[in-house]
Amino acid sequence: MPQEIKTRITQLIQKWAIRFESQQDTLPLFTQLYEALKKRGVEFPPVQAQAGQGGSQPKSQNKSSNSDSKGRVEETKQDTSEVPHKFQKLIQELNQVKGNINMMNEVIDNTEPGVINDTIIDMYRGFRKIEPKIQEKIAACDNELVMSSCLIVNDDLQKTFERIRDLKGGRRPDDFVPGESQQKCLLTPTHIYSQQEP
Repeated sequence: MPQEIKTRITQLIQKWAIRFESQQDTLPLFTQLYEALKKRGVEFPPVQAQAGQGGSQPKSQNKSSNSDSKGRVEETKQDTSEVPHKFQKLIQELNQVKGNINMMNEVIDNTEPGVINDTIIDMYRGFRKIEPKIQEKIAACDNELVMSSCLIVNDDLQKTFERIRDLKGGRRPDDFVPGESQQKCLLTPTHIYSQQEP
């Protein structure tokens, strides 16, 4: 895997661990993964280097990036003012999880079939722990746009599990196409998926 991707992965894991440290009850994956990797000797950038990168966005609008057919990225805004306040925190959490899913699929894109590294194993385990929570949110949701966003995250999570199974079986996984790029939703993932050139 290219060093640039490894560095980006460690930066994102650290950023999410710090951001969700106070939300261990709902999103324990990020901090647990960060601590496990530190124990294994994975090097992370100094915490000060991560500070200030999170930046907050207005609650009524989220920015997202879409790429055109030539791979250029254009910035768009999605209006989330129609989402009831009670769902704002859920959408933020879904954006974090979806960002992790996108990042994981970039790791998968750069992994040779039959080779499964510790990062993939740890993230796979974490995603398995999150899966029932997402499904609970789907069952309890009474807002169509929020439910649609939950379903996209769940569908992309299932695609990711399938891609990991393909890798383990020595097969090249099918291309990953993020759900948020295919239909209207409230998601603005913390990490935008970019397919790597073969």
